[in-house]
Amino acid sequence: MKMQRIAGGGLRITALEIRNLWGVKEAVIRPGQRNIIRGANATGKSSLLNAIQLALGGGTLGKYQRIGTDAENEPAEIVLEISGPSDFIRVEREGDKPAKVLRRIGNSEAMERVPAPATFLKGLFDVRGANPFAFLLASDDERAQLLLEALELEMDETALGELLGHDADLADTIPDSLHPLVRLSLIHDAVYSARRGCNVEAQGKRKAAEHLKRSVPAERIEDPSGQIEALDAQIAAQAEQAARREESSEAAALAAIDDAKQVRDREGDRLESELAAESKRLRGEHEKWAAGLRSELDRKIAERERVVGHEVEAISAATAANVHAAFTAREMLINEAEGTRDHERGAVAKLKDGIRDDRERLAQLRERQQEVSRHENTRAQIAEFELAADGHEADSGRLSDLLRGLEELKRKLAEKLPVSGLDISGKEIRVNGVPWAQLNNAQQGAIAGVVAVERAKRSRLPVVFFDEAERFDGAHLDAISEIVEANGAQLFAAVVVRDGEIEVEADGQPVGAIDVDAPGDPVMSSKG
Repeated sequence: MKMQRIAGGGLRITALEIRNLWGVKEAVIRPGQRNIIRGANATGKSSLLNAIQLALGGGTLGKYQRIGTDAENEPAEIVLEISGPSDFIRVEREGDKPAKVLRRIGNSEAMERVPAPATFLKGLFDVRGANPFAFLLASDDERAQLLLEALELEMDETALGELLGHDADLADTIPDSLHPLVRLSLIHDAVYSARRGCNVEAQGKRKAAEHLKRSVPAERIEDPSGQIEALDAQIAAQAEQAARREESSEAAALAAIDDAKQVRDREGDRLESELAAESKRLRGEHEKWAAGLRSELDRKIAERERVVGHEVEAISAATAANVHAAFTAREMLINEAEGTRDHERGAVAKLKDGIRDDRERLAQLRERQQEVSRHENTRAQIAEFELAADGHEADSGRLSDLLRGLEELKRKLAEKLPVSGLDISGKEIRVNGVPWAQLNNAQQGAIAGVVAVERAKRSRLPVVFFDEAERFDGAHLDAISEIVEANGAQLFAAVVVRDGEIEVEADGQPVGAIDVDAPGDPVMSSKG
């Protein structure tokens, strides 16, 4: 256990006189560095410890007046002498009077009264004292707080800033005013939490990428975009060719049929017109001839009518034959045009069948293209997840380095502490990794001594009080004594023994004279 020896005024309590205080009628003690007060219960041990603290504290002694028939007119008194290499101070308290503090003038024998004794004593000694008893019996939270309050450290802000770097925002919510060890522990927790978040994100991205990989074939499917483009162009050309051919054949057939019908109709009209004209002419001639010869030639007229009728019938038959021949020829032309049209329709139908087949193939290619696109999108998402996971893992690695750096910074700070291997995280105190509860009594006592000494170091008068030391074993007291003595502080410890009167041992030697009468230790205190 390493400690820095107490510097400062080197003051020490060198004499204590008590009269009519609690159960002590009179006591005169010449303390040393290590002062052990032993005695059975109710023998005045705590009265002596409290007397020192009363002398150095505020208030008056009236309420601590000893009760007894011979004490009614005798006020409680405390006289405390404090000496140092170049200083001598005498503190006097009596009854309800305010404290009187005298101080040597330079190196002379003369003394002068200190004008503001309460303020002077407050600057000399913290009346709350440095008590290992409170530390050992404190709760885990209180003990850790007491330890932090006792151990003064200064944070290396430059080193911390360089260490945090771009991650300084993780420490933004942690007050700079906290104890360096607490502050580093909280920063460590924040970084650890951030690293855990990075690890969770990285694992999530990795799992997502692995899950997506199951939906993607190991070998890439050939992208049919080129085939689709070529087939699209082919189908468009074929469709355009079929449309043109269909339109052309239909137009040609309709034109041929229309022409044939017109020719047939014109020829029929001509022949019918010629037949009507010839029939009219013949009948006119016949009428003329018949009119001249009707009376004489009735028989001949009838005969002639038969002849003319036969001639007309013959002409009609001939005309009908010609009309039929013309109609037949035109029908052949129409049939030929319709046959050509039907042939062209068949060719166009074949083209359309090919187009339909090509379009089915094109649909299949487009489905494959969509599948390729889905796979590529999935691969892109996999790459994005893996890149994000790489980033989170890199952040985790950086934060792991930062955690190690914080631990190293904390270790370097801990090297400045008076207890080797000390670590404080939250309410947990560890020494070389061993929790407080598992430390042996000597180790616990040593740390309690360190806390007491560190608190005492802040006063010009470094005094440590250890009341009720019997509640702990000898290892506690020995460890505390060793730490206190090694650092030049003054120890006052009260220990209960089964039998015997009160006695004071200073540096291993009995000192002082104490006159104790009933009923014993302070009525204003629970100790003793």
